Amino acid sequence: MKRLLTVFFTLCLVVALSLSVSAESTNKLTYTVGASAPTVSANAEFTITVKVSENTGICWAKAVVKYDSSVLTYVSTKTDTSVFSGATITANNPRAGEVIVTLGGVSVLFNPNPTIYTQTGTFAVLTFKVNENAKAGTTDITVQTAKSDVVKIVDSVPEYNFEIKNASTGINVTDDKPHTCVPGTATKENEVPATCTVDGSYDLVTSCTICGKVMSSEKQTVAK
Repeated sequence: MKRLLTVFFTLCLVVALSLSVSAESTNKLTYTVGASAPTVSANAEFTITVKVSENTGICWAKAVVKYDSSVLTYVSTKTDTSVFSGATITANNPRAGEVIVTLGGVSVLFNPNPTIYTQTGTFAVLTFKVNENAKAGTTDITVQTAKSDVVKIVDSVPEYNFEIKNASTGINVTDDKPHTCVPGTATKENEVPATCTVDGSYDLVTSCTICGKVMSSEKQTVAK
């Protein structure tokens, strides 16, 4: 009986160690997303930078960038192939609400020893434009990748067991319309009356009649 228990516990230990090693060897890929301008107005262009980190090695990857086409319009994608040693990174057939960015091509599945990229950094920079009639509020841009969209091939065997962390960022859209500021009538602000012994002062402020932005502010002195 004791021998059977010893064998049983030994087998349990072996299985536990095997599971531990398997968990530790899981492939990883993490995305992060950042915006050049977290607050934008109608007709304004801005960029979204998609980066990868915690990359344990990929031969091919596909990232789907999703956005609300009623608020934003996709303009273009710029890639930094120097980060991935000249690997081909492309934006494939963008359509309303979705842009697919890939590293490498599907031919990797037929290559027994393809390049395994472990670099981290900029994956792609996407430019968007805010639609003219976009409503004010927050709109999200997300990067989504399924397990079947990331592969590493080792000894001719494809591996799909990636732990993927997707990402998103919120863009605040304002209803301010681009315009050329028009100066209004200068007004006195921060007025300090003169006394018998001390000069007075005030700020002569000129603001835009459209958006209210201060265009100039000049300190004026009032003699005692």
